[in-house]
Amino acid sequence: MSLPVAPAPMPAEPSDARAPRAPASPVTPARRGVVELLHTADVLRRRFLLALAPYRVSLPQYNVLRILRGAGGGPLASTMIADRMIEQALGVTSLLERMDAMGWIRRDHAAPPGLLAYALAPAGERLLAQVDPVLDAECAAVMAPLPAAQWPELAVLLRVLREG
Repeated sequence: MSLPVAPAPMPAEPSDARAPRAPASPVTPARRGVVELLHTADVLRRRFLLALAPYRVSLPQYNVLRILRGAGGGPLASTMIADRMIEQALGVTSLLERMDAMGWIRRDHAAPPGLLAYALAPAGERLLAQVDPVLDAECAAVMAPLPAAQWPELAVLLRVLREG
């Protein structure tokens, strides 16, 4: 009695027998610009993450502190904070609650029922006082390759792209 024999494996196709690849689409100036913008945004994000790391503050946390400082000391509704965030993200309410628990911001309990509002707390002001010079130096380093006279123009061009 003989044992069943497995079928012989199929011979490998030579590499040149594969279907030809479609030619790469030409990179348009618009695509090249967008790719450069996305790559630059990623590089900047990583640089600022590293700059903030010693202070144990994330980019979204720093963003909230920056927004509340810009509110002039008064409370700001959580929905307005969310709208002003540099990076739109889910979970802003839990971010604000964690920051309140850390003492960096304080919830405004005088706000109307159902409205969550927060203001910058003294600990948040102290943190900003420590972090601001570091980020100012980082911003100057990032922008140094461009002449300072072009910085306002760059800001305008980026806003135009963002607002479409």
